[in-house]
Amino acid sequence: MKDYKESLLAGLQLAKQAEKNKLEISCTISAASDQISEITEKKAKLGIRNFYKDGMSGDIYGASLIKFNEILGKKDIREKYQALAILDSEDKNPIEVAEWSQSDNGYPCTISYNGQKLFCSTKEELENTLEGLLLEVKTGKAILSQINRFDKIAESKIAKAQTDNSPPVKDD
Repeated sequence: MKDYKESLLAGLQLAKQAEKNKLEISCTISAASDQISEITEKKAKLGIRNFYKDGMSGDIYGASLIKFNEILGKKDIREKYQALAILDSEDKNPIEVAEWSQSDNGYPCTISYNGQKLFCSTKEELENTLEGLLLEVKTGKAILSQINRFDKIAESKIAKAQTDNSPPVKDD
């Protein structure tokens, strides 16, 4: 009988390393997000979100087809992918800034933007790639968009509160 113990132990060690790598990657992205949040006064963050390749949900016919398939219990026909995104203060309304992929081992992970596909095999490479991404105009615009969105919502809440608290106007 073949002895599988060595293979099993090696597989367990690889699984532990993969967990460690994924935690390191998550912490690195979280650190970048924390700094974005700090600079923007908690109006924007960085995260990984799911997006869809085809623009079907962007028009009424595509959205209807997707809803129809949901009602019938059919699988979503759109191709899903992950991307780094700038999020609002509630971790919603993602604006994609780069495609993201990660191997089962954690590393390498890939960040694609501006026609570049950058492979990160270490924490340092990931940090450098995130730094480059944050220097991009597209990323800056996404952050500004989330800041403006936050400010508009805050202004409308203030205006509503002022309207609700104003004394009633008497007719003479």
